[in-house]
Amino acid sequence: MKKTLIVMMSFAFVFTIASCNKNQKAVKNLDGSWKLVKVNGEAVEEDEAATYDFDNCKLKSEEYCDLTITEDGSVETATYKVTDDGEKLVLRADVGGVAFELESEITELTSTTLIFKTTFLEETSISELTKL
Repeated sequence: MKKTLIVMMSFAFVFTIASCNKNQKAVKNLDGSWKLVKVNGEAVEEDEAATYDFDNCKLKSEEYCDLTITEDGSVETATYKVTDDGEKLVLRADVGGVAFELESEITELTSTTLIFKTTFLEETSISELTKL
């Protein structure tokens, strides 16, 4: 019985480390500047394109990394984290004194492409960004 418990604890530890590594790998891929190029399959006009600047950080389970979003000459700061083995992107921001979190599903993340799906107020949108 004691051996079984030790084996199960070891497996849980290895699984936790692997999950953290997938999240950290996604954070590393996100590091840098990204430009919004499509929303719901439609190209975004050059003058309307937002830029997302993701800071790389050593992600722990409840920590967030810094994010700066530039759009129409205004700059907004937020934080983000990656969860669920690199499949979820959680943005946390303060808008008008109200803090909120917005969770998106990462459908593709490579060194040059980020596509995520967000559902907000029963509306789903798919955003595509390319690395600058």
